[in-house]
Amino acid sequence: LMNLCPIALINSDAKVFTHLMNAHMISAVTTLITPYQTGFVQGRFIADNGML
Repeated sequence: LMNLCPIALINSDAKVFTHLMNAHMISAVTTLITPYQTGFVQGRFIADNGML
């Protein structure tokens, strides 16, 4: 038990909750992000800015 990482001890309820919160936040924030922001957005690539 001493060699386990703390992240491995999180119960499954917390993992499901954080996954649902992340999905909800992504759907809410996508309306605020402009199409010109390419970094850190799923489906967009930061190197696309250099190709414009």
